[in-house]
Amino acid sequence: MTYERDEVRKNYEELKFQHTMMQTERDTFRDEAKQLQRMYSQQVEQKEIIQASYKDKVSRLETRCKHIFEENTTLLESNGNAQKQLKASNYEVSKLKVRIVRLLAKKGNFNSGKKTCKNCTKEYSE
Repeated sequence: MTYERDEVRKNYEELKFQHTMMQTERDTFRDEAKQLQRMYSQQVEQKEIIQASYKDKVSRLETRCKHIFEENTTLLESNGNAQKQLKASNYEVSKLKVRIVRLLAKKGNFNSGKKTCKNCTKEYSE
């Protein structure tokens, strides 16, 4: 019986040691789980901060893009208006040139494309 008692005692001590080891291992896993949960919470907070920053930047860029588009549209309209004014001015200049030519022809001072040399005063064609 002492042999059996010693055997039971050994098994009991073995089981008690294993139980203690399992508790230690369980506590280690719990600590690691808590640490992982804290890390996860921190990452979620960082994610929310980054998302808020991203949304803010996107909204600022969209606003900037709208302003640039409006400015571009305004510049295109003013360019179109300037082109129209240039065409109108060129047309007026050509009309005035024709009028000047007609007036000079009426006076007789227009000599049909001939010019006079300033040095020797000879006439030549253009």
